[in-house]
Amino acid sequence: MDKGDVDWHGPMPSVITPYDTEGRIDEDAFVENIDLCIGYGMTGLLVGGNSGDFWSLSMDERRRLMTLGVEGARGRVPVIACTGAFLAPAVIELAHAAADAGCAGAMVLPPFFYRPDSEDIFSHYKAVSDAAPLPLMLYNFPANSVPIMPFDLIGRLADLERVVAIKETSGNYNTFYKILTLVGEGIHVFCGQMVRFGVPALVMGRRASSTPIPISGVPVRSSFTGRP
Repeated sequence: MDKGDVDWHGPMPSVITPYDTEGRIDEDAFVENIDLCIGYGMTGLLVGGNSGDFWSLSMDERRRLMTLGVEGARGRVPVIACTGAFLAPAVIELAHAAADAGCAGAMVLPPFFYRPDSEDIFSHYKAVSDAAPLPLMLYNFPANSVPIMPFDLIGRLADLERVVAIKETSGNYNTFYKILTLVGEGIHVFCGQMVRFGVPALVMGRRASSTPIPISGVPVRSSFTGRP
């Protein structure tokens, strides 16, 4: 796979998963939200992520969100599915489901909760990279996923064949800056804290962000691409 062929850029929000009064996914509202995001100039979408409640959804519900995301986007922007799971085989299964649904990529958390070490995390991502059919986005979110990925590990992970991006959501500007300077020439670095670090990220030339925060009708895309 040629990493240079993957042109993920601009604001690509993590889409919220809405529910009806019975606790089921409100599919109409989900698709309506996708239209709203694209109408406001978003250049891609993350579905079933942390803000999309992946941790509370069944495997069937996660697959359904992938399908709804692709159907709702209608080819206008790429859709990336969160395929994070505790075990690599489950991640690989979800990555194949994402490919079958027509998603452009898969976002993968490190194995969470039990504090794996660097070699555990690397082995997890290596197994996924070797078996997944899609480009992968790493997800650094230690506040929720628990394990902290050291910089040297992130550098190793960036060299895996299918890893083309990282969403950096540690909430620490120094961490964001270090990751940007470490791997920014080889993979896309998404700023997951645009509300806090948006202006510095743009000043440093970042072309990508991912945040669940609603964005007003300002032409945000032009800030990243120079295009209206």
